[in-house]
Amino acid sequence: MRGAHAAAHDLVAGLSAGRNAPMNLNRYKISTRLACAFGFMALLVLVLGLLALRQLQAVQGHFQTLQQQHYPQVVTVHRIKALVLDSASAIRNLFVIVSEPETRRQLQRVDRLTQESEALLVQLQQASTQSEAQPLLEAVRQTGQTYLAARKRMLDTFAEGLLNEAGLILMREVERDQLLHLEALEALIALKEAQMQASGSSVEAAANSALAQTGLMLAVAVGMALWLALGLVRSIQRPLAEAGALARSVAAGDLTAHAPNQGRDEIAALLDALGEMQARLSHIVAGARQGAETLAAAAAQIAADNADLSARTESQASTLEQTAASMEELGATVRANAERARQAQALTHSASAVAQRGGEVVGQVVSTMGEIHASSRRVADIIAVIDGIAF
Repeated sequence: MRGAHAAAHDLVAGLSAGRNAPMNLNRYKISTRLACAFGFMALLVLVLGLLALRQLQAVQGHFQTLQQQHYPQVVTVHRIKALVLDSASAIRNLFVIVSEPETRRQLQRVDRLTQESEALLVQLQQASTQSEAQPLLEAVRQTGQTYLAARKRMLDTFAEGLLNEAGLILMREVERDQLLHLEALEALIALKEAQMQASGSSVEAAANSALAQTGLMLAVAVGMALWLALGLVRSIQRPLAEAGALARSVAAGDLTAHAPNQGRDEIAALLDALGEMQARLSHIVAGARQGAETLAAAAAQIAADNADLSARTESQASTLEQTAASMEELGATVRANAERARQAQALTHSASAVAQRGGEVVGQVVSTMGEIHASSRRVADIIAVIDGIAF
């Protein structure tokens, strides 16, 4: 719960910070930010609804005051005035009616209208709690009592059959008191109608105020929603753009690019993974470059060794040619020595036959042996050369 409160606080503070908002918001996961944003919007809608409900309740209160208090009182006062006029009309009818039943009916009508007007006046006095209406109500009550007293004297005189006296009381007292009573009722009607108009104006003003405040709150809510959405988009879009730029740089072969990671959200984890991938690719490329350099050096060494081997092979081939020539010369010498040995053997076999030529032959043999000795020394030299070549 504390983490959500801290995230919501940082959400508002981060968005208020402007350009530093992503750095503040990236400390929290995207899911946390979205949850806090939707929670904030839900709270904003709730506050907006409560304020609108309060305004509607104010309008309803003014309307109820108009409907349940002022308008019924205006209707009641008008009804009392109408009853007074109707009773006055019924009283005048008494002087033109000649039948007894009709006279009783008119008298009953006067009594009924009088009772109804008195009951309505009591009801009006109980319903009127405004201080400014009390003097007018008292004036209506007093003028009404004076009017009823004068009318009662006139009716009593009429009941005694004194029509002329009753007519004089009607014209001199009843009409005067009735006029005063009607003037008091008119004053009360004017007050009640003014109160009703004021209440209607209050209803209209409250409705206009509610409409204006609701519109203002809606505008503020929409502005805050756009502000919140912009902050969230910026806090998500910027790191994603950095991650995309890093991925494109790596794809283009630039392993030196770096995306700063200052958060702990999912995009920060993506940037960490991209950075680790970049480091590993750099290590692999460096290893491959080092291996290529080693391979190039080895290839150069092999080429040099091949050149040296080729030179040595050519030298060895020349030496072998010399050896072959020496062997060929040695073979010729050996063959010559063998031929000379056979000749010496033939000479030896013929020595006994030509003993008489012994001195001369011995000299020849000695000479031949000297040549053989010289040839043997040459053979020894050739063998020494072959040994030198071979070892």
